[in-house]
Amino acid sequence: GGRGEEVLRTLKELAQNRNREMVKRINAYLGEVQLDYESEVIPKTPSGNPTERHLVEAYNKKAKQVFTDNPSGLIAFWSDRFGMSPEDLAPVLAETNPFQELLRSKLMKKGGVGYAEPDPKSFPTLEDMIQLAEEMHALPTYAFLDGTTAGESNMRDLLGFLSKKGVCALNIIPDRNWNLTDPDTKKKKVGKLYEAVEAARSLSFPICVGTEMNKAGLPFVDNFGAEELEPVVNDFRRGGRALWGHTIFSRFGDRGWMSDFAQDRFGDSLQDRFEFYEAAGERLAPGEKTVESLKTLDEFVSSLER
Repeated sequence: GGRGEEVLRTLKELAQNRNREMVKRINAYLGEVQLDYESEVIPKTPSGNPTERHLVEAYNKKAKQVFTDNPSGLIAFWSDRFGMSPEDLAPVLAETNPFQELLRSKLMKKGGVGYAEPDPKSFPTLEDMIQLAEEMHALPTYAFLDGTTAGESNMRDLLGFLSKKGVCALNIIPDRNWNLTDPDTKKKKVGKLYEAVEAARSLSFPICVGTEMNKAGLPFVDNFGAEELEPVVNDFRRGGRALWGHTIFSRFGDRGWMSDFAQDRFGDSLQDRFEFYEAAGERLAPGEKTVESLKTLDEFVSSLER
């Protein structure tokens, strides 16, 4: 129990209310294709917690049911609602993933009938989210977009401010900043990536990187061999080792980054924490030997501190 559980309940309630309002607006726009949120969406999701993508899939399936014996009617229906010609829509409709991306962009993203501009009440406070992470013994982490927003224009100042609030790690999806086709956009965003990494480095924030994998066609893992990432790959690897060390120490003996164990040894020094958990992560490669090593955790800790 605690404030963290209240925050989790609030998060779910906010998401559910947003979904219900979105379904109400989209139903009003679509006409004959009507979705019942309670019976046709919630039961199809893990833990009864739907996302936009669950709604997209549900609307796609419902429309196919309504037009079961009328494929030309289905094409006409969506082409009318999307403002597209039947000739342009038909090939997209034939491919599930591209069509569902189109449906999401037309109905649910900014500019679509289901979209509602968020306001501060749409989100929990920064302090509540940090407390939630701390109660879970997780690292409060800032998720970097790409450095082009006003809020991310000076990453050193932003992370410095967040550090004083309790944030102590940075998450990056590198592909957003280097794997781009337009050369001018790419040059700008690669520079922003380097600025973000330098800001994290100056504060001893471990960096967690990965790919989005939230739609078909996105890469499964990052390409650390990319020339554009060469100046920052070592930071990514160091962050990965530190976070792995934290995870292992959290699972075996509650001695992770946010623990009393860490506070007693390192106090407010993020650099000392980083170096300790990085060393642990480097020496405790995943596998059976990791478990064997941790059976004598105190001896292992002593060996790291020597």
